[in-house]
Amino acid sequence: MPPLKGPDGKQHAEYNSLAGLGTGMIITKEAEIPEALIRYADLNYEPESGIQWSLGPLGHNLTKNDQGKITFLPTPEEYGGYGQFRIAETNPFMVHAVPASWASTNFIPSDRGDWKNYLIRELWMPHADFVGPSEVKLTADEISEAGVYLTDINSYIQAKEAEWVVNGKIDDEWDDYVKKIKSMGIDNVVEIYQRGADQWNKL
Repeated sequence: MPPLKGPDGKQHAEYNSLAGLGTGMIITKEAEIPEALIRYADLNYEPESGIQWSLGPLGHNLTKNDQGKITFLPTPEEYGGYGQFRIAETNPFMVHAVPASWASTNFIPSDRGDWKNYLIRELWMPHADFVGPSEVKLTADEISEAGVYLTDINSYIQAKEAEWVVNGKIDDEWDDYVKKIKSMGIDNVVEIYQRGADQWNKL
């Protein structure tokens, strides 16, 4: 199904070119050989390694054909489908650092993958707008500072969400709800995360 039209008649699809790139690795002072961890992080972003982290290892989920292109091995009958076959040997939330330029010459997708790529290319990308990275990195001090506010704010938000699901009245209570979370320091949290976003955008 293509993106639905909004009240103004426009279609909008979110596009984030960084969505598959995990940025959560942290090397602490406890690391005995930090250089080895850096080499491991670099390896995750090599296309042939990235595709195995994402789809499964060569010789198990994937194979190389006579032309040296990577393609899928048949899913064994004992698995309920490729999804179970895949996560038996790989982490489903690893980096997807596989550029389209590399994949187009080194990877043969499944029929389902071809269909999915067609839908994205033909139905969604013509309406896509870029959005920034979904993850904002904070310093340890900023995390601690935000946590002072977020513990109570998140508890209040979750309680109100559950209450509104059961009882309704969200429209009647919305203004008071906004005033409440402002009094709890939500503007300070936004400021902290804005600093983190500004630092990201400088990279």
